[in-house]
Amino acid sequence: MDEDKEKIMTEQEKEDQEEYERALEVLNRSKSSRVKEITEQKKDRKLKESRESSDASKPSGFIDKCRKDPVIPICVLLLIAAVIGFGLYFIIPMFSVKSLGVTVDDYRARYVTTGIYNNALMPYNFAIPEVTYTEGNQVALTASAEGKNEDKLLYFSAAIPNTATSFGTAIQGSVRRTDNEITALRVVAGYEQDENYVNFLILYFGSYLQAFIPDVSDQDIQTLVADAINNISSTDYMIRQDIAYNVSIINDGTARYVAFDIIPASNIAE
Repeated sequence: MDEDKEKIMTEQEKEDQEEYERALEVLNRSKSSRVKEITEQKKDRKLKESRESSDASKPSGFIDKCRKDPVIPICVLLLIAAVIGFGLYFIIPMFSVKSLGVTVDDYRARYVTTGIYNNALMPYNFAIPEVTYTEGNQVALTASAEGKNEDKLLYFSAAIPNTATSFGTAIQGSVRRTDNEITALRVVAGYEQDENYVNFLILYFGSYLQAFIPDVSDQDIQTLVADAINNISSTDYMIRQDIAYNVSIINDGTARYVAFDIIPASNIAE
């Protein structure tokens, strides 16, 4: 009897042990699942935080910046307006004030390459010297009537201290402020009653005209200037290519000059 009882208890203990182990196994599986779930949640939370941190560290878009700081779009608009204004400052004078397509410095360099200068005038110091610029048109003789555009122009002048004549020779003119291109040029010579005076004017004025139209021969240039001198009493300009020119006598009250004016031909059409 005792043996049977002991045997029954042993079997019971065995069943209990098996039941315990099964429960323990279930518990361990449940714990492992919970641990895995918690681990996954932690990973997801860290990944989310990492993404949020990364997004926060990235520079926000321009539109977002503008929304946050209204000063930014105002500054941008002012910058655009400044750029447009700067562009118009240079562009508008180019449409309203025509030029002869060359700066004074470039013209000076071109002048000494002309045939008439090299063949007839070079030995007598007729090269164009450095010019003097002024804000207003204060010289006795003006290159052309450009009073309406005076705020867009600078004026220049220079004496030509040649060794061939006893009378004065000089140049005057105007340039665009924006690019220093010549808008009008006046070449002057003191008036003289001399049999060789007209021949001198033809060469002197011709050298300046040839610097603007270098593809014309010395002889043809002299013919063009001679025709202009013959029309000295006329206010009409003669035109060759895109250059208009005219010869006139100027009396400033103290002296008389012969002036050779050169302007863009497009000014005549207007």
